[in-house]
Amino acid sequence: MFPWGDSDSELIEVQGPRAAIAKPKSFHAHGVHFWEIGSDKRLAGAILHHCRSGIGKLRACTGGDQLALFKIGITHDYDSRFDLYRSHGWEKMLVLFYSSDLGQVEMLAPAKHVAAIAAAFAKTSSDGALSAIARCPQNDAERAMQKALCKFDLTLDAPVTYVNVGEQCLVPCLKPTDYVRTLNERGYLHRLIGCPIDSSAGALSEFWARLSKAEPQLEVCQDLADGLVDPRTLIPVYIHGDGGRTYKHDELMIFQFQPCMGHGTMHSRPVKPNSIGVSLKGHSFTTRFLFGVLQKAIYSNDPSTFERFLEHMALDLQSLYHVGVKHERTGVVFKFCVIGVKGDLPFLAKAGNMNRTFLHIRKRPFLPHSPEDPPSFFKLDVLHLYHLGVGRDFGASSLVYLMTLYEAESIPKAIEKLNSDFKSFLLSSKKVVHFKQITKDLLGYISSKAYPVGHWNKAMDTPVVVQFAEWLVEKFGGESTPDLLIRSGCKAIGVCMRTMLSSALWLDRSEAKIVGDAALHFAQCYGKLVHYFSRKVSACTIWCQNYIFGTISH
Repeated sequence: MFPWGDSDSELIEVQGPRAAIAKPKSFHAHGVHFWEIGSDKRLAGAILHHCRSGIGKLRACTGGDQLALFKIGITHDYDSRFDLYRSHGWEKMLVLFYSSDLGQVEMLAPAKHVAAIAAAFAKTSSDGALSAIARCPQNDAERAMQKALCKFDLTLDAPVTYVNVGEQCLVPCLKPTDYVRTLNERGYLHRLIGCPIDSSAGALSEFWARLSKAEPQLEVCQDLADGLVDPRTLIPVYIHGDGGRTYKHDELMIFQFQPCMGHGTMHSRPVKPNSIGVSLKGHSFTTRFLFGVLQKAIYSNDPSTFERFLEHMALDLQSLYHVGVKHERTGVVFKFCVIGVKGDLPFLAKAGNMNRTFLHIRKRPFLPHSPEDPPSFFKLDVLHLYHLGVGRDFGASSLVYLMTLYEAESIPKAIEKLNSDFKSFLLSSKKVVHFKQITKDLLGYISSKAYPVGHWNKAMDTPVVVQFAEWLVEKFGGESTPDLLIRSGCKAIGVCMRTMLSSALWLDRSEAKIVGDAALHFAQCYGKLVHYFSRKVSACTIWCQNYIFGTISH
């Protein structure tokens, strides 16, 4: 890189991460340069606009797009990072923004991109809010956009509460009672019911009538039978927990609640009045309601903090069962009942050890578990069971086997051909994935004697990979036993998932039979594949069979 300087941009150099910024004696003494750092109080849009301007000027001064190779990124220690780069032949580092506030750096959300998208749609829409967002200036989009969102009532200002989970450890959260009260005041309570308020009585009555037949042993079903609660105004919800990642991939646990009923999925048939769909259609902000997040650094050293945080959530939800909330327009008092807990394995493992919190909180019945079968309160989650579980490993294993059909001279060559076909598949099917390419690490392909385990992180990548495996078998026209089993298994799980996603919350008899038969066929194909390849990898036989038939948790 070559430095520049004029009335609009002043290049300055520092001697270390914490050194005072001062004009340098020589631009080449250290190699790290700053450009127009200015104030660190600017909003994200102004900062990104400044950085974009700096990059554009750098490219112009180094000969245009083709004559300079550069990288753009974020680092907490530019000196150490540049020392590493310099050892690999890099010449200069240009620092475009500097802040000691980590949160400010992490939250450089490009609101100007939202404004650009709004501008594209505003051309064909008369919506005032869309037009106002489209007019937000590129160099200060956040401030203008916040005003536009408030003007058109597009914010939900639920209060933040800090709860004590340990000694001198306060964690922010959005209490369900505050969340529900805010939704009610703003006219959005129907988001938690899953249908319009005026048709909610019939939908809720149908839900509890069906649940009482399916699980009559639940305490809440007994209370419904005894007339202690009104099924027309009792809203069922789930507690949902899932792991996530934060700064430097540190782990955290996400706590939220979600309605059981909704408007279906993007694949389901239109939901008619009084009918019930699953709660998947629409933005996740309208189907999942955050309670809070807990960093692993907090609960790994003191597991009781996890229990305290969850107990705060449980006790608050309990008040929504006993007290409820009065609907602003109709005056009807709606109450809420948690009918289960679902999530990923780490969350369920921790929650499952907390019977006192989940099943015996002070006033009965907060959680409608079965006294004879308490573990049934924890529900299977298809997303984790298939998309991030057995389906991911089935897809990875299938691709590892199908690479042999290329008859390549080496594994890297086979993976190269596999990626070439994968690109063709994505183009022809108009599918998208969240990873750049297929690699040995992505497939968990350690060696020919190891069991492949898929390592992609996005759940919706799994059906794409499985469909690609089916596409490969059909392309090569394979008729061997593994080829036929893979193709048959792929087709079966496709039928199973498409049927569920196109159906209402309650499957009818014909849909249930299709789903059950297809799921069983997929499991049988997977089991036969395990048996077939166990002759080559005998050490994996027992593990894989137990995995398929459910005797080992995933």
